[in-house]
Amino acid sequence: MIEYYNAETIKYCIYTALVASPRDYYHQSTFFKLMYVVKGSIEVSVKSRKNDEITRLFTAGTAMIITPNDVHRYHVSSRSDDYCHRDIYIFDPAMKNICDSLSPDLYNEIVSGEYPLIYSLSQNTIYSLEEMLTPLNRTPLSFALNSLHKAIVYYYLGTYLHYKFFTMPYPQWLSKLLSYLQNEEFLVKPLEEIILSTNYSHGYVSREFKKYIGKTLKHYINESKIALSTTLLTNQNATLEYIANRLNLSTTSNYIELFKKQYHVTPAQ
Repeated sequence: MIEYYNAETIKYCIYTALVASPRDYYHQSTFFKLMYVVKGSIEVSVKSRKNDEITRLFTAGTAMIITPNDVHRYHVSSRSDDYCHRDIYIFDPAMKNICDSLSPDLYNEIVSGEYPLIYSLSQNTIYSLEEMLTPLNRTPLSFALNSLHKAIVYYYLGTYLHYKFFTMPYPQWLSKLLSYLQNEEFLVKPLEEIILSTNYSHGYVSREFKKYIGKTLKHYINESKIALSTTLLTNQNATLEYIANRLNLSTTSNYIELFKKQYHVTPAQ
């Protein structure tokens, strides 16, 4: 049985609670809470993994995926009279198993971010979730209810993936990779070392990079190196051999070939 820390609840069972008056002090749980505001509004503060703090106004439809490590607080004094939110509970490793079956990077994205993932649900989605959750208040427990609970978690996480697909251009790991590739020191690392930094397999990174960027990772890196070389060429003391070595290109001839392919002139021109 999951204890809900004496929060005032409208409906409660071991799978979920509909909460009207949450705890007004910093706290964390030993399980995941998939939360969304059903109606009304309230201010919520969350602490980052670095112990920084942000406070946001949560209104109807605001959703937050709370991990066991996330420290958060609901400011009860700020809540509207009609406020209530939904918590759906799930432990590891069940959460990880569901995440992994949906997307290979989803679990890592949830647990390793600086702050909990916060996004928005439509009113239609909230209505659908509340309809699906209604049978979970029934007793006794059964295999059918366990299966329904699992299906609801799938549905909830699917709403996040849908939100991310339409509002975020790239997965978090890809955004980080593109940012790192702006740094020369990272850009000139061997390809396998660059891929290793993402914590995903070569095949997965290659496939997803091509899908989102429209070119292979190797092609993108070479283009970035050649673009950087145009700056290095302004130094009259920099030879083509020096630039090729600095950018970790295999040979000077390879550098000249890539440069001409990209700009239709040689570096010397």
